[in-house]
Amino acid sequence: MYRKPRIESLAIASGATTSAVVHLRDYMLAGIILPAALTSTAITFTACDTKDGTFVAVYDSDGNAISVTAAAARAVGLSGAEADALAPFAFIKLVCGTAEGGDRVIKLVLK
Repeated sequence: MYRKPRIESLAIASGATTSAVVHLRDYMLAGIILPAALTSTAITFTACDTKDGTFVAVYDSDGNAISVTAAAARAVGLSGAEADALAPFAFIKLVCGTAEGGDRVIKLVLK
């Protein structure tokens, strides 16, 4: 059965590296749409079991940090290993590799 994707927009403030929290509910992160003015070249993820808890970095079962190569105005689909590593978590945040040069909105494609 086909499931219509849901889009969530996450804000990252000017000078910051970490996004607001997103509650994935029963969806999986399938892709990321990056804005044209993105400063960072890499995005990693943190996760928590509660919205206001302590977020920790997400790693795959081999001990590798889950990371996406980022570039301005790019849509990135998550591969099996990345999506699988993020799947168990209800609450995630995106962490940019460098501070953003202005307010940014990153869109998450959830399925």
